[in-house]
Amino acid sequence: MKRLFIADPSLKDIRGHHYMMTREATRSAQRLGFDVVWLCSAGFSGALDNENATVAPVFQASMYDAYMGQQQQINRPGLLDRLIRKLSGRPVTPPPAAPSGGFFEDLRTAMTQWRIGPQDRILLHTADGESLPAVARIVKETPLNALPIFHMATPYDPLGVMPKRHGMEGFEETLEHLKDTGALGRNLFLYAENAYLAEHLSQIWPAIVRPLPIPASAPLANAVGDARTRLCEKLDLQPDSFLVVSLGSARLEKGFQHIPDIVEQTFQRAPVATPAKGEISFILHASPQIVGRDPKITEAINRLQARPEGQAHLLLEPLSDDDYQDLLLASDVVLLPYGEHEYRVRGSAVVTEALAAGKTIVATANTYPGKAAQAHGGLTANDPSGFADAILEVYGARMAFSARAKSEHEKFVAANSMESYWRRCLDAERETTISDD
Repeated sequence: MKRLFIADPSLKDIRGHHYMMTREATRSAQRLGFDVVWLCSAGFSGALDNENATVAPVFQASMYDAYMGQQQQINRPGLLDRLIRKLSGRPVTPPPAAPSGGFFEDLRTAMTQWRIGPQDRILLHTADGESLPAVARIVKETPLNALPIFHMATPYDPLGVMPKRHGMEGFEETLEHLKDTGALGRNLFLYAENAYLAEHLSQIWPAIVRPLPIPASAPLANAVGDARTRLCEKLDLQPDSFLVVSLGSARLEKGFQHIPDIVEQTFQRAPVATPAKGEISFILHASPQIVGRDPKITEAINRLQARPEGQAHLLLEPLSDDDYQDLLLASDVVLLPYGEHEYRVRGSAVVTEALAAGKTIVATANTYPGKAAQAHGGLTANDPSGFADAILEVYGARMAFSARAKSEHEKFVAANSMESYWRRCLDAERETTISDD
């Protein structure tokens, strides 16, 4: 019996990145004859769709708990902080919350309970700063011939934004230790969500990091037309409206605070002689992130709500998977004004979803989303006026951009199919075996 254990402490329900990644990895592994077990959050939803996998709710804390702790400290400063603020007149930023430290214990306990051994694999598809040290500790405490094979992928750049990161030196020391044990490249394989990030990590880490792209699935026949009909009816839009959408929670790193200026510039710059001012609609998924809304995000939402009717439609609550898919599939442009520092090489599930759906991306230049846009027929920009011009350029040649995006989507899905996801991991294992021979 071939078993794959997918370890994701943040998998709690059937929404968002963690569920999508777990679902697609499960389908990919099942195609290759693996039985799949989800090692997920202890707080998982009872309605979790398990894709014929076994669900094991084992992790007590998610990767986002550190953010929650930090936000609580910011929202409720202590007596000393309040005194310093009063005397100096300056805000004092509290230190980050201490990591929970529970991932290692929970994973080790699950390995014992499920008798996970050398015949098994463990996949961490969204590894954070806590994952690698935890796995290294398990390797240190376990004989190599009793270890499973770990496949660990990350969307994060440890030089940029990585949850639960505790310093670059720790990663380097951990990897050097894994090399010394003989586990690296034999019991542990490292991956990044895109080729740019994989190259970057291979340069800063003493290890081989392979690309492991997010699985891409094409929409079903008629899905785009049906989604557009449903969304336009729901929002009372004309069926031929030009729809610019943003997807996911409203966050600073995703540049949501810039969207009011992009909207304003778009309508200011739309030629008066064209019907663009009445046909372009921004539909903005703006659900709160895990820690709530930053004041700058709240200000941006207030500005967007004050726009003339029909220009900006705000979806302020988390969407069901079906509603999220309708928003994606109905769009003409997927807007990604992501931060250059945060997303220079960082992975993005929204990029994969947009390209797989055959959508035109307009994204920040010098970011991974921007590179993906340029490679697949989209456009890039650096400021609100540039984004407005790019949106209007797509609007002015709507049919040509749509045809190009659909052509690119076929190549993208073929290169990054769900079926190939788990096969890439098994290929990495075989490469090591061949090199040993």
